[in-house]
Amino acid sequence: MRKLFSAFLLAVFLCAPSSAKTPLRSADQFRADLEPSLLRLDRTIALSVDTPDLSAVASCLERLMFESILKGYSCQLTGGVLTVSPVYCDWYRVLRGAQDSLAASRLSRQDIQTLSAARRAVSAARKNGAKDHLTLVKSFHDDLVRASRYSANPSRGDAHSVLVEKEGTCDGYAAAFQLLCRLVGVESLIIRGKTGGRHSWNMVRVDGQWRHIDVTWDDPLPDTPCRVVYDYFMLTDSQISKDHSWEGDYPAAR
Repeated sequence: MRKLFSAFLLAVFLCAPSSAKTPLRSADQFRADLEPSLLRLDRTIALSVDTPDLSAVASCLERLMFESILKGYSCQLTGGVLTVSPVYCDWYRVLRGAQDSLAASRLSRQDIQTLSAARRAVSAARKNGAKDHLTLVKSFHDDLVRASRYSANPSRGDAHSVLVEKEGTCDGYAAAFQLLCRLVGVESLIIRGKTGGRHSWNMVRVDGQWRHIDVTWDDPLPDTPCRVVYDYFMLTDSQISKDHSWEGDYPAAR
């Protein structure tokens, strides 16, 4: 469903009314207009706009993809109304369901299972003495490594796969870790990069410092239940860049 930039422009030009005269709008303005609907997990978002800055629309939606809030979208401009149909990443859906009653009413049965599993992980971490952000992050890292195993199956690329089904791709590990961190208020990001091939991991902000955590690469292969390693836990940019690479405006981890 993701629209490439050129395809997006073509679709909008084909539908746009030629008589529109209102000023162009920025990516930040579109983001602000979309935000209330994104927080509610609206499946269709209709905005009244004329002659939008097409590159700004594309930039806004691609930014939501970059932030792993959306995993896809479709959009169309007809009669001065821009209709966006977002496809949310499951960690974001579940997080919003935990934070808002309206969003919670829109969770699927699978999402509810994911939220229950995530809440159990948070409760277990706190029961075991994790209180500050660093000990919570370490507990989530350890729990995922011990309880889950790596799978190359691309259908296992979400938080549900790792938290409920206990196996997943690097995307699944990163989504599960992201959800757990965000539930307890830890600033965290999903990083899309490369380690030879395409790969995903996380960054967290603890005590004001950003650090990389690659839960997937800390989970031994072949799977060894209860064994945890910390080769990719709380690394700086220079440390992880020995075998990981990435592009984009991610924060610096010095």
